[in-house]
Amino acid sequence: MREITDLYQAAQASLALRSAQQIQLESRLDIQLEALRSVSGIEPGELFRLAEDAAVPPLENNLHYWVEQAEKNNHSIRAQRLEFEASKKMVSQRRGAYMPQVSLVLQRQDSNVGFDNIPLQRTDNTYIGVDVSVPIYAGGSNRAAVREANSQSLIAENELRGVELEIGETVRSAYLQVQASEKIIAAAQKLVESTELSATAMQRGFELGAVTSVDVLNAIRDQFGAQRDLQQVRYEHVKFLLLLKREAGLLTADDLIEVSAWLEPSSGR
Repeated sequence: MREITDLYQAAQASLALRSAQQIQLESRLDIQLEALRSVSGIEPGELFRLAEDAAVPPLENNLHYWVEQAEKNNHSIRAQRLEFEASKKMVSQRRGAYMPQVSLVLQRQDSNVGFDNIPLQRTDNTYIGVDVSVPIYAGGSNRAAVREANSQSLIAENELRGVELEIGETVRSAYLQVQASEKIIAAAQKLVESTELSATAMQRGFELGAVTSVDVLNAIRDQFGAQRDLQQVRYEHVKFLLLLKREAGLLTADDLIEVSAWLEPSSGR
């Protein structure tokens, strides 16, 4: 009798734990939906899930290829590189303050009136001249402007190197994550198959009276846990694949359309 009571209490505790976990997951889902609404400004509609038969393509090319593409196509790197080029032009502009400035002056005036608008014989005044300005002393402002431009150029160069290193690290990390997830997915699939066989065996054993209902529940729990972990790994694989393409500057609308083909409507809550 005591064993039956213990099993009953264990089953009740397991049920209460799963109910609490379900509430936590639903709360997390609501928070994530609110975050998505805040970022996109769009009310989230029906949620889709990754189809079981979704054929996610394997990773192509090596790590060097992806890093090279990021250096050429990443928008953050390109923007920072343009800023660095603009800072170098500013240095040249500031140094130009030391150079003589030459201006060509052309002036022409035709008039047939004099003082108090009295008509006179028509006159024609034409002036052509060259104005040459040689900077001799500017109170140190030109020297300070050049030093400032040089400093801004060094800052822009350092920021460019920092962005290149950061993007390179992100690309390498995403590449390795995609590469590893392919192996993890294969292992997770084997675990799902193993837990499905175990759950089936436990249910058969329960029918024969060899195991308890708690053993069956634990086997089913392990089965669903393995299925959940497999789906999570597959989601991570797709996410890092898109991240890799984005950081490499190769993400296109066709890629997003292809990902949409891998999704199917979920059952909803």
